[in-house]
Amino acid sequence: MPGKSHRAALLRSDLVADQGKPLPSSWGLPADIRAVPVESYRKMLVSRGDISDDRRRFWDRKDELKAKKLVAERDGVIWLARNQ
Repeated sequence: MPGKSHRAALLRSDLVADQGKPLPSSWGLPADIRAVPVESYRKMLVSRGDISDDRRRFWDRKDELKAKKLVAERDGVIWLARNQ
């Protein structure tokens, strides 16, 4: 994994620890999973210099992490994926 993508995933885990909220129980996912708004994730990455303020670049990075099953996303929130 490219260094910036890996760092973004690790930094995101800090954001989840600080600001994460439980997912709706109706989603049928484990109750201990915490998620943050996608926009909060983007702003944190921009503020730390991991990405520019280019939204397309952010979506590309996010999609790369999702494709590698490092994060999951639904209804405007994002969380660290669990290894199966």
